[in-house]
Amino acid sequence: MLVTQLGQLFPQAPQITFASWMMFAFPLALAFTLLTWFLLSKILFPLPATTPFSGKDYIQGEIRALSPMGNEEKKVAWVFLAASCGFMLPVSTPPNAIAYGSGRVPVMKMVWAMPDWARR
Repeated sequence: MLVTQLGQLFPQAPQITFASWMMFAFPLALAFTLLTWFLLSKILFPLPATTPFSGKDYIQGEIRALSPMGNEEKKVAWVFLAASCGFMLPVSTPPNAIAYGSGRVPVMKMVWAMPDWARR
């Protein structure tokens, strides 16, 4: 939306490309992510030097204490796998399902479709 509005409101403004946006946004997002991690883990909610829940031995003990997967857990795993694979299909999201359901857009065209901004 920003790119379209910027081009309409300010025709002389330089075009914002994906590469220029990433050059601006990625370092900023990385800096804010690291700053947020530091603030949360070191200043606002610091952990004591030793906790009963730290260490590789504790994690391994918890894993050994798990029982084998039950029937319900296996069903959930299959549903999760099916949903994950389903989201890879061209008709998995509502807008794509509507476009495909109209009969005007074949699946192969949806697979190879590319947004206008990616063609530049």
